Amino acid sequence: MDKDGTWTAPNPGLEDGDEVVVVAKDKDGNTSPPVVVIVDAIAPPAPIIDPVNGKDPITGTAEPESKVTVTFPDGKTVTVTADENGAWTVPNPGLEDGDKVVAVAEDKAGNVSPPTTAIVDAIAPPA
Repeated sequence: MDKDGTWTAPNPGLEDGDEVVVVAKDKDGNTSPPVVVIVDAIAPPAPIIDPVNGKDPITGTAEPESKVTVTFPDGKTVTVTADENGAWTVPNPGLEDGDKVVAVAEDKAGNVSPPTTAIVDAIAPPA
């Protein structure tokens, strides 16, 4: 353990779903309560992007409480956290017909989903 309390341990080949129990012990032999961590080694599914137009907020669903990063055609990104139901929303920066919007989700373990691409449909259908 480092002076600041940071520690590392070798990975003995843990797999998704395995449990790791961690207990801290000080120089006097006092131990902390155990902390149980479940290994999450699987990326979340690709987020879903609802149909996108040129003015309304961009919405979709992803793994609940994952971070969703949306990339716009100009390269700018917006990151939000999906709610407990997986819903997420980002502002629409004024996209034009045919623009592409890409979204990825990252779970709490840092696993990143495949990207999802949506093409903006900003032209209203004929009356």
